[in-house]
Amino acid sequence: MLVTKRLRLRPMLLGDASSLFNVWSDAETTKYMDIEPLTSLHQAEEMISFFIVLTQRGKGHHFTLVTEDSKDIIGTCGFHEWNHDHHRAEIGYELSRDYWGHGYMKEALLVLLHTGFHQYDLKRIEAKIDPHNHRSRYLLESLGFQKEGVLRSYEELKGRRVDLELYSLLKEEFTLSLKKDS
Repeated sequence: MLVTKRLRLRPMLLGDASSLFNVWSDAETTKYMDIEPLTSLHQAEEMISFFIVLTQRGKGHHFTLVTEDSKDIIGTCGFHEWNHDHHRAEIGYELSRDYWGHGYMKEALLVLLHTGFHQYDLKRIEAKIDPHNHRSRYLLESLGFQKEGVLRSYEELKGRRVDLELYSLLKEEFTLSLKKDS
């Protein structure tokens, strides 16, 4: 479990399905995700099972975000596309719309990035975002991620081909940014 001032990041559990269904069924929250908004609790259980298996196989590690004060489940974040040989992984995250604009995801990602670089021995963390996802771009840049370019026609998303922007953060850049902030 990872802890911040306002959040607990704990391993995903099947018991989180009802709360995460509320996050993943919101069309605005899933707008830039590679899923359609969920329509059943069973779909949420399947997604959680997928993330649990990913963790068990060492290919990722996803966390449920729980508020420290109210114990509400407000989203998830974690690593996937984990390449142990090359010490890199991709991050993914989503947050309930009710919590947007309050710094929760930045708070969660700071502890996630620190854990990735210092406990999991990652040297590079990547993020791929839709070019129209301005909130995600701002978040990544505020954390020190650098845009590397555009992956043209990279994915099939909700029935259409989409470009994705590739961002990355290197361990030494993250460590330097922490020193500057302290």
